[in-house]
Amino acid sequence: MREGSYCSTDGAVLRYTERGKGPVVILIHGIFETRYRFALTAGILSARTGTRVVTMELRGHGCSKAKSGYNTRQYAEDIEALLDHLGAESAVLCGYSLGAFMAMNYLAYFGFSRVRALALLDWSPKIINGEDWQLGLMRGAYTKAEHRRDLKRIHRHFLLFRAGFIYRSMTRPRKNWYRGFPAIWAFVFAPFVMFSTRSNRAHIRAIWDAFNEGDYLSLLGQIKVPTLLACAVPGSFFLPEAADYMKAQIGENARVVRLGENSLLGYTHHTVPRRPGKLAGVLAEFINSL
Repeated sequence: MREGSYCSTDGAVLRYTERGKGPVVILIHGIFETRYRFALTAGILSARTGTRVVTMELRGHGCSKAKSGYNTRQYAEDIEALLDHLGAESAVLCGYSLGAFMAMNYLAYFGFSRVRALALLDWSPKIINGEDWQLGLMRGAYTKAEHRRDLKRIHRHFLLFRAGFIYRSMTRPRKNWYRGFPAIWAFVFAPFVMFSTRSNRAHIRAIWDAFNEGDYLSLLGQIKVPTLLACAVPGSFFLPEAADYMKAQIGENARVVRLGENSLLGYTHHTVPRRPGKLAGVLAEFINSL
């Protein structure tokens, strides 16, 4: 494993790790996580595919600090700057959760010229649900009203917001499960969230607002590169049907993998990156088929 850093277009210093040599594969983590989330997955994946696997760290996470730039344009430029720094003419972009939004957001700004293939892990192309879309966050229950409430929670009760986020990502859904969580969770997960500063809260709020308002439905039909759509079954944040919808829009270039479908307990959103052997196997099979 090799540690590295690079300057993005606005001067922010961002971090990454890399393993192996060969064609570039970029793994992009989810919200509240760091480049080390995919550490084990990256090592296995590089060995099985003979690729140079890079785990990038999003600004506002881990050691990749920045005073500004928490908007969709700058996040797209961060990925472009990383490709330039690596000297990569093209790469396979693999994004989990928020990372999948980052990958699609990059395509919205820079197109497909440097993207060899896509792997989008447990996500939905539109977060907020309404009369015309019911495959978004919280298995179709997350509305604009919920989004506004979450923005207030991030600002006023950040610990509770994060504890609730973790709870909903880990537990299997039941009626109105997304609206609350056992009070004990706030205490159990306090050590994980107490380090968060006011600056961190502001960054998370900006990210949550920018990407939850995002809509990549119209971009699906433009995807012509091989695309892996992995979804958790039964899932927690997203319905598996969202992956089926995306495949129908993308067409023959897309394939769906249902993680946890044949396992005893199934997978939630939280499970996907925490089974590195399984995830690396799915990604390796996809990459080796290119």
